[in-house]
Amino acid sequence: MLKKIYIGILIISVLVLGGCSEVCPEPEPCPEFNASEMCETCEECPEEVALIEGVFDSWGENIDNSKELIFSFGLVNFGYVEAKNVYVTCYVEENNRKILKETKNMGNVGSLSTTYKDMIVDNTIKENSDQWGFCYISSCESCEILNERIPELYEVYK
Repeated sequence: MLKKIYIGILIISVLVLGGCSEVCPEPEPCPEFNASEMCETCEECPEEVALIEGVFDSWGENIDNSKELIFSFGLVNFGYVEAKNVYVTCYVEENNRKILKETKNMGNVGSLSTTYKDMIVDNTIKENSDQWGFCYISSCESCEILNERIPELYEVYK
């Protein structure tokens, strides 16, 4: 009886494995890669640059020195390269007219990092409730400014 079971299992195994060769054919070998045939107009990869964004937080008169204004903002680098010499422009606008504008070098922002900065400028304006302030990244070395990719945002602060 045990012999019949072994023979039955053997027959079933042969049928299953034999049928698999028709259902699952052997994979064909891949042709050798030849770059000249595959890519007639190859392009070089672009140079890696930082992708940086400025996030405005607040502005106001320095409570310790009324002759100064403080603008607070964050700088975020989404790139794998350090953003160098990041210049930030801050301004105060009143009745759709810039009444104060200042640009300063905020230094470098490391790759994949964020930093929070304060820009202190001389207070040459008389504050009132119709004014508002804003900051944006105006330029930097080896970087792309994220807000400049979005035309609607670019038009708002330039």
